[in-house]
Amino acid sequence: MWSRRGFMAGVLGSLAYPALAGDSSTGRLIVVVASGGWDPSFVLDPKPGIDSVDGPEPDLDPTNPDDIESVVSLGGLTYGENRFKRPSVSAFVENWGSQMAVVRGISTGSLSHGRSLARMLNGVGEDQAPDLCARVGAEDAYRSLGYVDLSGLGRFGPYGASSARWGPRGQGKALVNPAVHFKAPAHTALDYPLLRPDPNRRALTESWLARRIDRYSDKHPQASVAAAVQFEALDRAAALREQGAALTASIPWGDQFSVTSDMDLAVALMRGDACRAVLLHTRQTWDTHTHHERQHNSWNTTFRALGGLMTGLSEAGQLGDTTVLVLSEMGRTPRRNIHGGTDHWPFTSAMVLGAGVRGGHIGGGTDDLLQSLPTDPNTGEIGGIGDPLTPDQLVAGVLELVGVDGSAALPGVSPYRGWMA
Repeated sequence: MWSRRGFMAGVLGSLAYPALAGDSSTGRLIVVVASGGWDPSFVLDPKPGIDSVDGPEPDLDPTNPDDIESVVSLGGLTYGENRFKRPSVSAFVENWGSQMAVVRGISTGSLSHGRSLARMLNGVGEDQAPDLCARVGAEDAYRSLGYVDLSGLGRFGPYGASSARWGPRGQGKALVNPAVHFKAPAHTALDYPLLRPDPNRRALTESWLARRIDRYSDKHPQASVAAAVQFEALDRAAALREQGAALTASIPWGDQFSVTSDMDLAVALMRGDACRAVLLHTRQTWDTHTHHERQHNSWNTTFRALGGLMTGLSEAGQLGDTTVLVLSEMGRTPRRNIHGGTDHWPFTSAMVLGAGVRGGHIGGGTDDLLQSLPTDPNTGEIGGIGDPLTPDQLVAGVLELVGVDGSAALPGVSPYRGWMA
């Protein structure tokens, strides 16, 4: 009997379609998105004493002697600190700074949330292009899932067969374990039965797909590719159901979204070897067109959750082969508006931790107006007459960090390598 997996690999490979690479034991990736646009001058790119940049200084309470903004250098890192308003930032850098690198002054080239986020996640800015997690997840044929999106922000592109979105109310658990009943959303009295594949119907589907591959393999190769991808999806779904009881027993589920529960779930997915890449959302308020002081709590909550993520990965023995990328699609304007907030700014910063990262590294930079400075992508050094860093360089560099060749997706792009250990 012919091997469907082997046949699929041959079909996909011969057509230069995104084929699966097989077993991979290294290069896991977790991406955390601060969607909305954070202000890097609070933590990652502080600008103390610069008249043209407001930063966090206007939020100081002159009656509170503990409300102090300062710039701290620790092990090669320089960051903005306020132990009263952002204590989790200080605790995180003190605990994990040795595995942390910062990239400043990434020029997104857009003031649009959607376009900038697409560029930061896939390097090209096209909504239909797969994000970097999808590319990493598609490298593994042996897992039932390659990539799990917990944020709702992911872009699967042609890698839908190896990618999945996971909901908070037990949808995933109910899908892989028939004994679990899906809990409907609290705002409705309706019940939503999940459609589970009938064995007889699956047999008919497989027979139809096989005939389609045989019929169109010569004259219409893309039809064969589509059928092969559907076969792959069926195989992954079957594998997920087979391991369902063991998988769901170790993964926490709840009825509410929170960045802490999402990061716990990411650790559980990695510990259970359920996937290779996970995309998370900080679930904080970053788009502060008014009340910019809310950035303090967003930074503090995010770093507290990141501390739990890193501790969880370490305790699970996964930190040695997991890279964590934390980014936002844009920054905030250097001056506050009449509403006490800041608006969109097409320059941002990011941080990378974990496997393959040279801790204590700062690459790139910005001027007094938080605009990107020319940066050497190989070293991260600023100066000269070069170009600012761009999202495609960030994406290409992260893919290289986790052992994925991104040259076909981002041809001619010079990966950012300043953080390489």
